[in-house]
Amino acid sequence: MKGAKPLHNKSKIIFCILFIWCLIYLVLPVAALAAEASMTNFVLDTPYNAGQFADVDESKWYGESQQQVIKKVCELGIMVGRGNGFAPDEPVTLAEAITMAARLHDIYNGGDGQFVQGNPWYQVYVDYAVENGIINSDDFSNYNRAATRAEMAYIFAYALPTEELTAINTVNSLPDVNEVTPYKESIFLLYRAGVLMGNDTKGTFTPYKPISRAQAAAIITRIALPQERQKVTFTESNSPSLLWTDVYTPGMWVNSKEQLYEIFDLAAKSLIPGFEVSMSQDVCDFFVANWELFFKNAEGGSYVYSRNPSLFEVEIDYSLNYEVGALYSNYAAASLYASEEAKTYDAKMYSILSGIINDNMTEYEKAKVVHDYLIKNYKYDTRLISDPENPSYYRSYSFAGLLDNGIGVCQAYAELFYHLLCRAGVDCYIVYGESNGVGHAWNIVYLDGEYYHVDATYDDPVPDVAGRLYYDYFCLTDSEIAKNHTWERDNYPVCTGTKY
Repeated sequence: MKGAKPLHNKSKIIFCILFIWCLIYLVLPVAALAAEASMTNFVLDTPYNAGQFADVDESKWYGESQQQVIKKVCELGIMVGRGNGFAPDEPVTLAEAITMAARLHDIYNGGDGQFVQGNPWYQVYVDYAVENGIINSDDFSNYNRAATRAEMAYIFAYALPTEELTAINTVNSLPDVNEVTPYKESIFLLYRAGVLMGNDTKGTFTPYKPISRAQAAAIITRIALPQERQKVTFTESNSPSLLWTDVYTPGMWVNSKEQLYEIFDLAAKSLIPGFEVSMSQDVCDFFVANWELFFKNAEGGSYVYSRNPSLFEVEIDYSLNYEVGALYSNYAAASLYASEEAKTYDAKMYSILSGIINDNMTEYEKAKVVHDYLIKNYKYDTRLISDPENPSYYRSYSFAGLLDNGIGVCQAYAELFYHLLCRAGVDCYIVYGESNGVGHAWNIVYLDGEYYHVDATYDDPVPDVAGRLYYDYFCLTDSEIAKNHTWERDNYPVCTGTKY
């Protein structure tokens, strides 16, 4: 055809475009995969030569001949030297702790852990940590001071998602960590994950002391490399044989808020109905501002503070549910002050267990037989569905009502399941949350090294059918039970068990 243009150039253009798109299709998924958040992004690929730091004795616990934590943390690219050496015994500053956390977070999310420093050198790491929710902008004012061990736990705990710090240990108490210890949630998270080990057989943490760079290297290594995390069993720090009179004398001087909390805590474990101490106005002011924290184990109470002389007098009332729990955990001391009603229910529960539990059972078998016992022997109180505020039904909210009357609601089921399992030697929690938008209670259990949800209420058919029970809500993970249950997850162990 006269005047027609040849098509071969256009064909080449189309071919090139298709070729480029094919390359994009093939290459991009690989790049995207490499950038995904993953623990596999932590690789020991930065060269480290033994002896490169003159102040690192490779024969010590942190050296190449033993735990190799300095070698590994350098190979991970998370820590570098300080000055002309590594300074293994020098304290970690807040700026350094935040820098390590920022590098951890960046590498986990597909980065290389490299930042362009400015003035001051640490500002880029602080900005990154704030932007990514590792710290808050107003947490610290002097980044050049030494970080405490509690502050270090807080900063490191937020460097990775919580699901990457799965619990492998059961740690519910520590000798020197209590409700007024800063960042206690982060401390327990890292203990349970096998990242923190404590300083002795009791797990003592020393939260207010500084942490050395070698110790920080060990912790960073366990965070980045899950295979380095340690399973531990601590000896009991709160011995049941410890009596109130061993630590308390009337009118004793209390030096700090921590000491006051410890006195309240031991008083609660021993069911002490009241005490009096002397303390400064500053300690009293802290108590007044945080009184709910100190009375958290009490059903009610009162206090009086006199400035001249400085005398602090306390009276405490305990719920029946708390009394029964104290009898289990600290019988020698609590039995001196427990009500006869609490002792009666304590005996009833041991009587139930004697008929269904034996020493040869596994933790799983114990949990299952208690679950089955509740469903076979008790009924859900449907009266409270239509008339939840009726005071004549109030005992149906308590384990005591379930034991006495054979009927109860979710809270009663959860309380009785908790008390029975604890007495059977199985770690258990009561979870308070919601199900389908309505207030609800159920349990978390620790079975053979893993956490699971158990909701005995939901496994008990309504209307009640003799001999029929379900296991739809027995040993569920967080993701499984979250389909119709919600709870404050930060307040409870992560449930990711796979054995059952």
